[in-house]
Amino acid sequence: MQIKRNVPLNSGSTTTDTEKMAQVVPDICPREKEFVSMMKKIPLATPTMHTEEQQYVQKAFETNWISPLEPNVDEFEDTVAAYVGASSSAALSSGTAALHLSVILAGVKENDIVFVPSLTFAASVNPIRYEYATPVFIDSERDTWNIDAAALRKAFEKYPHPKAVMAVHLYGTSANMDEICALCKEHDVPLIEDAAESLGTTYKGKMTGTFGDYGIYSFNGNKIITTSGGGILVAKQEKNVDKARFLSRQARDPARHYQHSTIGYNYRMSNVVAGIGCGQMQHIEEHIQKKHEIYQAYKEAFSDIEEIEMNPLNREAFDNNWLSCMTISQDSSVTPTQVMDALKVEGIETRPIWKPMHLQPIFEAYDFIQIEDGISVSEDIFHRGLCLPSDIKNTKEDMERIIKIVRRQFRQQ
Repeated sequence: MQIKRNVPLNSGSTTTDTEKMAQVVPDICPREKEFVSMMKKIPLATPTMHTEEQQYVQKAFETNWISPLEPNVDEFEDTVAAYVGASSSAALSSGTAALHLSVILAGVKENDIVFVPSLTFAASVNPIRYEYATPVFIDSERDTWNIDAAALRKAFEKYPHPKAVMAVHLYGTSANMDEICALCKEHDVPLIEDAAESLGTTYKGKMTGTFGDYGIYSFNGNKIITTSGGGILVAKQEKNVDKARFLSRQARDPARHYQHSTIGYNYRMSNVVAGIGCGQMQHIEEHIQKKHEIYQAYKEAFSDIEEIEMNPLNREAFDNNWLSCMTISQDSSVTPTQVMDALKVEGIETRPIWKPMHLQPIFEAYDFIQIEDGISVSEDIFHRGLCLPSDIKNTKEDMERIIKIVRRQFRQQ
């Protein structure tokens, strides 16, 4: 697949509720148009479907290829692998399934230590515990919100022999992979990349998810592209992708009868779901371009409000801006909760920043490594931040409405 960055969007691919209303009532007056826009609910991020997805799904029904291991699965694996620059990939039932298999392939066993960032979603950490291993949480750096290489080095000093390191590209922003890869190479430790949120993000020209020994992507309903639910695993060594496929099919040995020599999992992606992914991949660059436009719209709109800062982008990367986030300065009288509540009243969905894992009840007993004294970087971001609506179907009117409500909170100080 040829990647063309910063291309104009195909605005005809979707029709919004507001546009439909305008088509039904073309002579609606400006005041009524504003009222219709104000009534419209605005989600955080939802799937954007085109026509190709249905064509692939229809073909699956017509040929009765519904189960895994059929043409759509093969095409989806090949398309994603080509897009990210991997030799092959394994399409699985979820990004979490892909992470779990990555943890297994990395050789993680009971009581082994795995370094993982604290500022992430629980799905990054749960597969470590599936194998009864021990997560050690690493604080974030302020420059990208991702795993802090200095804190990671400190973790190696305290725990010299971890079984694996997991890096996460938070909200589609690339981690600083040069430093992370160097540390893993120095200590001869496998690197797992959780690129669930960062498909299409490049760091120094190379796709996230392809730096580590293992990389995973998610196609959940709110991701940059979706299969309704699903994931993909890539690996530096093709034999590990083959082993992931083997494990995902209940680890059935190549015998005529049903024979199993190791524990397996029902993690394979279905042909129907893969068909949605095949159609979605044809539009990924359009989706990324629209995400960029949303981020820039927020950044420009809030540039004169000193208390607001948008989530940082990696200066060495081309980030996909999966979700646009903002933080509010500590000395502001406005809080993230106040902003989220004001938007909620108007039917506009937001989300808090991920609550750090070391603050979660289920994980609070595990060690946490930070560099800065006092409140950690990850906790500070959590307390001061929120995720703004980032649906690529948002119209200009939608964005203006969101921005207007946010700005109003700061004028009331």
